[in-house]
Amino acid sequence: MYRIDITFGNAICFIDVPIFDAIIAYAYAKEKLGSLTYKTSLSKQELEEFELLIEMDKFPIKKHEDGYYISSYMQYDNSEQFKGSWKKRWCNQYDFIADFGNSKKAIEIDKGSFKSYDMPLNLHSIPTAYFYFDSDNVDQVSYLFEKHIWGIGKKNSQGYGKISSFVIKEIDYNPFENVIRPIPLGDITEVEKMDLFINRHIKHMRIKPPYWSSIDSQLVRIK
Repeated sequence: MYRIDITFGNAICFIDVPIFDAIIAYAYAKEKLGSLTYKTSLSKQELEEFELLIEMDKFPIKKHEDGYYISSYMQYDNSEQFKGSWKKRWCNQYDFIADFGNSKKAIEIDKGSFKSYDMPLNLHSIPTAYFYFDSDNVDQVSYLFEKHIWGIGKKNSQGYGKISSFVIKEIDYNPFENVIRPIPLGDITEVEKMDLFINRHIKHMRIKPPYWSSIDSQLVRIK
């Protein structure tokens, strides 16, 4: 069992707490293919074909007998949450560029490539964080993380979640005795299920990457 400790250089942007196997799955696919083409939706057949293409059976994070990868949510001890925003606006001093004769006299800022944005962001000041995971090839995990992951969370291209340094160390205890990632509900009573629902400890989602997809989603325990 291993723990990766990460030091961040600035605030992190996320809504759902990142899960380590999703991060390594991105790096693993990029290593296999060189570049990735993003799609907003996938059919079950497309997802299965993609997993075969990148050989997910050789993924360096161990898989639990229940079908999920043994890796945790991002863990952190100190955090300060605040709101930020991502802004993009046309600067009026360049309006003269829009003078293309009689055909057009203004830049359209409500649509297209010049559309203005002022999007709220959920930001977290987290100086250091860590993930737990298990692997039979920790050197490959370290290699993939160092080569392909320079930021964690959303809006990395705007500079959020930048990684300053990381270190991986072996641990002699099992942190997965607690619920620190999405896991199948298992055999529980309806009363137990209702109690988890009332306390917002269950959610409908996948138990392995890509977590954003609804394919093979199920009720899972998240806390």
